[in-house]
Amino acid sequence: MGVRKWGAVSLLVLVALAGAGLAVAGDGKSNPPAAEETAPGPFKPDWESLKQYHCPEWFRDAKFGIWAHWTAQCVPEMGDWYARQMYIEGDPDYRYHVKHYGHPSNLTMFDLFPQVAA
Repeated sequence: MGVRKWGAVSLLVLVALAGAGLAVAGDGKSNPPAAEETAPGPFKPDWESLKQYHCPEWFRDAKFGIWAHWTAQCVPEMGDWYARQMYIEGDPDYRYHVKHYGHPSNLTMFDLFPQVAA
């Protein structure tokens, strides 16, 4: 993804966070203020409008961090709650585990650790 595209994505994230702040601070309720109460700005809520955005130079050098963890739950690639839900009969993660690895009592989450690969 190019720098320019990242700039647009960053702007969307900032707009979303600002909107979330307005939703709480605006009227004390969870609903954001009505569109007619929002001050006009240079952008409309669509991708075409964001194409005119240019990322400022200072932002191009900014660092971006991502938090991630790499554990046995990465083996089935079923999400963060897999280690819990694989033991709940009827849960989609339980059915997946039984189909691919057998009953959880025979192959636990700890047994998947040797299969973790980068």
